[in-house]
Amino acid sequence: WVHFAVQSLNLCHTEADVELALQKLPVGMEAIYDRMESTIAQNPSTTDRILALTLLQCATISLRVLTVAELAQALREDTYTMLDLQRSIAELCGGFVVIVNGGNVAMVHQAAREYLLNSNDRPFHVEKGAAHKQMFENCMRSLMTVGLRARVKDNRQPDILEYAASSWSLHLMLTPPDCAQTAETLSEFLSGYWVLIWIQFLATHQQLGVLVEASKHLSRYYAQRKQFDARRNLVKVVGKFGTVLRGNPEAIYKLIPPFCSQSSAIYQQFGRTKDKSLVVSGLSGQNWDDSIARLSFGSGTYASSISAAGSHIAILISPGKVILYDSSTSEERTGSPVKHGECLYRIELSSNGTLLATQDYLTTKIWETSTGLYTLSVPNVEPRPRPLAMLFTKNDTMLLVGTDQTYQITRS
Repeated sequence: WVHFAVQSLNLCHTEADVELALQKLPVGMEAIYDRMESTIAQNPSTTDRILALTLLQCATISLRVLTVAELAQALREDTYTMLDLQRSIAELCGGFVVIVNGGNVAMVHQAAREYLLNSNDRPFHVEKGAAHKQMFENCMRSLMTVGLRARVKDNRQPDILEYAASSWSLHLMLTPPDCAQTAETLSEFLSGYWVLIWIQFLATHQQLGVLVEASKHLSRYYAQRKQFDARRNLVKVVGKFGTVLRGNPEAIYKLIPPFCSQSSAIYQQFGRTKDKSLVVSGLSGQNWDDSIARLSFGSGTYASSISAAGSHIAILISPGKVILYDSSTSEERTGSPVKHGECLYRIELSSNGTLLATQDYLTTKIWETSTGLYTLSVPNVEPRPRPLAMLFTKNDTMLLVGTDQTYQITRS
C-alpha cells in the first residue's frame, strides 16, 4: 500500500496536488487493486486491453518468474510487433506486473495474484483453467518450433524452451479436461518427432526427472478424460534407458525406440519405421515388463544390502561403499558414493531419505544423503554385537539397533 501511495505522490508537482492525492488514497489493498484494474479498463484501445489480460494470465499462473525474453517468446504471436515489451508491460498491466532484477516479470505481490484469481465478477479476472490452457498452448508452440532439433544439438535453443520443457505437463493437468483443442495439440505433440526432441533436451540438461513427472501428469489428465493412451507411460523410458540417454541424448532417435516394448507408443511410432538403422529381434514380450530400472555396478561387484526411503535408494556394495540413487530416474545422487571406510554390517535410510546410517564392527555413522558427508560417528558398545536390523524412530532423531544379543541399542 505504501509503495502505491508513494507512486501517486511522486506524480504531484505542487503541495495542493499532494494534499489532493492523500485525500484520494484508497483504504486497504483491495481498493488499491480496484483502482489499478480500473486503470486497465479505461484504456481506449481494445487491442491493448486484450494484451493486458494475456500478460496478466501468464504472470499470474506461471510456475516460476519468467524473464522478459521468455515471456516475449512464449507470446510471440501477440508481441512480435511490439517495439518495447518491457515498457508495454509497465504501461498496460496497471501495476499488477512489475519488472524486477533487471528483466524478470513478476507479480507485484502475492495478494495481487489472489485478487486477480478470486475476483470472478471483475472484468480482468484471471480464470485458472483458461490461463493454464493458454500457457500449455504457449509451451507446445515453443516445443514444436521448426528446426528445434538442430538448435538443441548446437545449444542454441530459445530462452523459453527450458520452461516449456519442464512445465507443459503441469499446465496440461490444470487445463479443463474436456477441451478438444488441448487434446488435439497434445496428440500432435506426442505423435510427432517433437516428443523425441523434448526427451533429447531433458537428457542433455540432466532433467530426466521431468519425464517421470510428466508421465504422472499425463496419467491424471487421461484419467480425467476417461481415456487410455499408451503414450502416457514415459516413465519406462527413464528406468530402462536413463543411463544411455544421459551419456548420449541423441540415442532417443534411432537406438532406443527399437528396444522399447512393441506395444509402446515410442516403438509403434519410431521403432519400426522404414528408415530405422537398427533392427532388434527376439524380444520376449509385446508389453513392458514389471521391471522399472536396472542398476549395474561393474564386473565383479555385487550388492549386499538395499534400503529405500523417500526419493532415495541406498545400495551397499562390497566392501564398504554405499551408492545413492534417485528412485525416480535411477540416477546416481550428488552425495554418492558414501565411503564408510570399513567393511559394513548394515545400512538404513531415515523415513524421508535425508539421513543414512551405516555400521561396521567398530563404529556407527550418520550421513547426510544430500552431501555424502557424515554428521555423527560413535563407537559401538561392547561387546560389539552384530546388528540384525536398524530403524530410525522419533521423527528420525533416534536410531534403534537390533542385534544378535538379547538386548537392543538406541542412539539419539
